[in-house]
Amino acid sequence: MYVLNLTLNGIEVGARCWVDNQNFWLTKCDLTEKIKYRFDQEGIAFACTKLDVHHRNASDVSHSVLTDEEQTFQLNSTEM
Repeated sequence: MYVLNLTLNGIEVGARCWVDNQNFWLTKCDLTEKIKYRFDQEGIAFACTKLDVHHRNASDVSHSVLTDEEQTFQLNSTEM
């Protein structure tokens, strides 16, 4: 294992192993599961990003004053 990146939410780590092509997905899933269980044994927790979502219907939005951030989000979400 090696450190890929230091971020605000945690440390990104990577690992490499070599397997036959037909065993790739089975090995990847098995290795990921074993790493997760080992982290649990060692008391290593994963950072959880928090996202607050506020839902408003059209009548609420038209009668309220929106911040610049809310207006930008509203414009971007209508473009999707």
